[in-house]
Amino acid sequence: MGCATTRQNISKPELTKKHRAKKIVAVKYHEEFLDNNDFKAKQHNISLSPSGFSYLQDLGSGSYSKVGLYSRGALEDSLYAVKSMPKIIEKSLQDKTKKKDLVVYDENLKGAIYHELYLLSRLDHPGICKYFTSYENDKNVDAVIEYCHGETLDQACAILPRGYCAAKLNIMYLLCKTLQYLKNQDVIHRDLKPKNIIICEDVNAKLGYSVKLIDFGLAKVSGGDSNYAGSPQFMAPESFTRKSDFCSDVWSLGVIFYNMISDTYPFDGDTHHDLFEAVSMDFLEFVPRRIWEDTPVEILDLIEKMLTKDPKKRIKIGEVLKHGCFQEIQRFEVNYNLHDNEITKIQKFLCLSDFSQALLSYSVRYLSHEKVSEAAEKFLCCDKNNLGYIPVIKESKRTSAKIIGRDTRKLSDLTAAETLMTTKTLTKIHSHKLSYSEFIAAITAREDILNEEVAEFLLEDLTTDTSDFEVSQSDLLKSPIFANKHAEIESNLATLIGNKAISFEWLKSHILSLYH
Repeated sequence: MGCATTRQNISKPELTKKHRAKKIVAVKYHEEFLDNNDFKAKQHNISLSPSGFSYLQDLGSGSYSKVGLYSRGALEDSLYAVKSMPKIIEKSLQDKTKKKDLVVYDENLKGAIYHELYLLSRLDHPGICKYFTSYENDKNVDAVIEYCHGETLDQACAILPRGYCAAKLNIMYLLCKTLQYLKNQDVIHRDLKPKNIIICEDVNAKLGYSVKLIDFGLAKVSGGDSNYAGSPQFMAPESFTRKSDFCSDVWSLGVIFYNMISDTYPFDGDTHHDLFEAVSMDFLEFVPRRIWEDTPVEILDLIEKMLTKDPKKRIKIGEVLKHGCFQEIQRFEVNYNLHDNEITKIQKFLCLSDFSQALLSYSVRYLSHEKVSEAAEKFLCCDKNNLGYIPVIKESKRTSAKIIGRDTRKLSDLTAAETLMTTKTLTKIHSHKLSYSEFIAAITAREDILNEEVAEFLLEDLTTDTSDFEVSQSDLLKSPIFANKHAEIESNLATLIGNKAISFEWLKSHILSLYH
């Protein structure tokens, strides 16, 4: 799960007053993520779920979670990672803990699980593993997430040539774009390390690779409660004193970049205390010299700025992306434009109701990596400001959509294929943000997204109870599929069927009508 009490992270198993003080926070998590319209786990065991998940093999495990590979139905390449997280404290720790403290500890454990899934359900980016749905029983929460083909970053770097190479710079650039997206979402990962980054060789990607960031068990929203959490080798100086912020993730990324090139760490120590002393006091040295002497000076400059000890003076993630070492990569993005037929598809997509857009956008999660990799590349190129979305002016349901060209600062028709965006004018006019999933749904052929079996999966994911033949609109809107669009979709449903409950037959018919 990536919890602060796992063995690979900083470990402190005994219960303290600080644990007790967090009881209110844990209860708040429990209420916020289960009882409101934003998030709710389904009350089934995944092995008994109607869609028939089939276990294939173990993918890995930690102290507080295990991940297995599952298939679902008969869809081609329908592989999913299922992360099973216990809601109760493990027996070895129960024996050492007072009964009155167990309740507090369990509440914190459940709160951390719900918080991780809450964040994952709202993150939508090519560089982050997708969250599908979750199932809950008395003991566990089982989260169904995207199965990321490939290897962890440390495994991938072991195959690449030692020292600096263009492939490592490309991977670093993609990681920086993902981190910029997280910053725009006010999310701090707090556990960036090679084992939490999946690298895939991608023939459709101009940079040759795609990256996926995983494990948001320690992530938090900016300004939220801080604690002593992270993997010590990658923690920023301020993180040791519980002051993690966006700049702390930049430090972690700097350590990763250093390690990718040299296969060593910039700071080291035999104990956590020694490591903290090294991180806080030692000067940054580039060793071994035989590796770094062939590295471009721009790379050394960037790493030095990312590993600046004072967080106020440390380079910001937006400035990292503008650094000179990425100029060649960005030259390709500047010259990229959408084709007219892709723009026409976007226009047609934006003419659909918000309800239909949400269904199609969610359905793209069932597409294999191979089917979306080319579209994901286009999205990253169009999102030149690293916003995590493409700003689009939506004048009305039946008129053409427009976007804003950065060069002219004027509205221009989509048919002009002006894909350089700005957000300055968007605060003054009605706008629509074309998210990553919406972009994929818009430019991908409908027959590649929807079919009978996907419709069945959608019906299950839309509601927490599939035993009934109908579902109320209020229950339907609790699904993560409709996150942040409740008002618009409620209006759509009122137009379509009034205030009546929605039958599964009607819902399935509507989903499949989008296929044609």
